[in-house]
Amino acid sequence: NANEHSNKLVKTLLGLGRNAEITEEDLTMAIRTIHYRFVIGLTDEMEESVRRFNVFLGINETEENIMGQCMNEYFGHGIKK
Repeated sequence: NANEHSNKLVKTLLGLGRNAEITEEDLTMAIRTIHYRFVIGLTDEMEESVRRFNVFLGINETEENIMGQCMNEYFGHGIKK
Protein backbone atom coordinates (compact mmCIF):
# COMPACT_ATOMS: atom_id res chain seq x y z
CA ASN A 1 0.00 0.00 0.00
CA ALA A 2 1.46 3.37 -1.06
CA ASN A 3 -0.07 5.11 1.96
CA GLU A 4 1.85 2.85 4.33
CA HIS A 5 5.16 4.08 2.89
CA SER A 6 3.99 7.70 2.90
CA ASN A 7 2.77 7.42 6.47
CA LYS A 8 6.08 5.89 7.55
CA LEU A 9 7.96 8.83 6.03
CA VAL A 10 5.64 11.35 7.72
CA LYS A 11 6.05 9.57 11.06
CA THR A 12 9.83 9.49 10.67
CA LEU A 13 10.05 13.19 9.77
CA LEU A 14 7.91 14.14 12.76
CA GLY A 15 9.47 11.69 15.20
CA LEU A 16 6.19 9.89 15.78
CA GLY A 17 5.88 6.30 16.90
CA ARG A 18 5.13 3.45 14.53
CA ASN A 19 1.54 3.12 15.79
CA ALA A 20 0.73 6.85 15.75
CA GLU A 21 -2.25 8.04 13.73
CA ILE A 22 -1.41 10.55 11.01
CA THR A 23 -3.54 13.67 10.48
CA GLU A 24 -3.67 16.22 7.67
CA GLU A 25 -1.83 18.60 10.02
CA ASP A 26 0.95 16.00 10.39
CA LEU A 27 1.24 15.77 6.62
CA THR A 28 1.41 19.56 6.35
CA MET A 29 4.15 19.68 8.99
CA ALA A 30 6.13 16.94 7.22
CA ILE A 31 5.91 18.81 3.91
CA ARG A 32 7.03 22.02 5.65
CA THR A 33 9.96 20.14 7.20
CA ILE A 34 11.10 18.90 3.80
CA HIS A 35 10.69 22.35 2.28
CA TYR A 36 12.69 24.19 4.95
CA ARG A 37 15.19 21.58 6.17
CA PHE A 38 16.39 19.65 3.12
CA VAL A 39 18.84 20.71 0.45
CA ILE A 40 19.39 18.56 -2.59
CA GLY A 41 22.75 18.38 -4.34
CA LEU A 42 23.99 16.54 -7.39
CA THR A 43 27.34 14.80 -7.51
CA ASP A 44 27.60 15.69 -11.21
CA GLU A 45 27.32 19.35 -10.21
CA MET A 46 29.27 19.24 -6.95
CA GLU A 47 30.53 22.83 -7.02
CA GLU A 48 26.99 24.17 -7.56
CA SER A 49 25.70 21.78 -4.89
CA VAL A 50 28.23 23.06 -2.35
CA ARG A 51 27.30 26.64 -3.26
CA ARG A 52 23.64 25.81 -2.56
CA PHE A 53 24.55 24.18 0.76
CA ASN A 54 26.50 27.31 1.70
CA VAL A 55 23.54 29.56 0.86
CA PHE A 56 21.22 27.33 2.89
CA LEU A 57 23.62 27.27 5.86
CA GLY A 58 24.40 31.00 5.65
CA ILE A 59 28.09 30.54 4.83
CA ASN A 60 29.59 33.62 3.21
CA GLU A 61 31.57 32.53 0.14
CA THR A 62 32.98 35.98 -0.56
CA GLU A 63 35.29 36.05 2.46
CA GLU A 64 38.82 34.69 2.21
CA ASN A 65 38.71 31.82 4.64
CA ILE A 66 39.21 28.11 5.11
CA MET A 67 36.05 27.35 3.14
CA GLY A 68 37.41 29.15 0.09
CA GLN A 69 40.68 27.26 0.31
CA CYS A 70 38.76 24.00 0.60
CA MET A 71 36.64 24.83 -2.46
CA ASN A 72 39.79 25.60 -4.48
CA GLU A 73 41.47 22.39 -3.35
CA TYR A 74 38.53 20.20 -4.33
CA PHE A 75 37.13 22.09 -7.31
CA GLY A 76 40.09 24.09 -8.64
CA HIS A 77 39.66 27.50 -10.20
CA GLY A 78 36.56 26.88 -12.27
CA ILE A 79 37.84 23.52 -13.49
CA LYS A 80 35.62 20.50 -12.98
CA LYS A 81 37.46 17.64 -11.35
